Amino acid sequence: QKALAADRISNGPHLYYPDPHGPGGMGKDGAKGLLKMQQQGGHTIAQDEESSVVFGMPKAAIDLGAANEVLSLHGIAQSLGQRFERPPK
Repeated sequence: QKALAADRISNGPHLYYPDPHGPGGMGKDGAKGLLKMQQQGGHTIAQDEESSVVFGMPKAAIDLGAANEVLSLHGIAQSLGQRFERPPK
């Protein structure tokens, strides 16, 4: 099944996004994609319930063990900022 961007990961930081030709990235579909990324060596983050408007996919990812971290929306922004930071040239 051609479903997620995780199918196309290479080295370097990546953000999860649903493939427009596959499942919508909601609930279990999105959680399975996140798990696949984690199994391929990716560091995965799920949004916590308190800061989520809709908690379906993050909850499914947490329940599946697909999230290395569970963070607030603000915490996700901080974590991504640190991970994408590049040393000055």
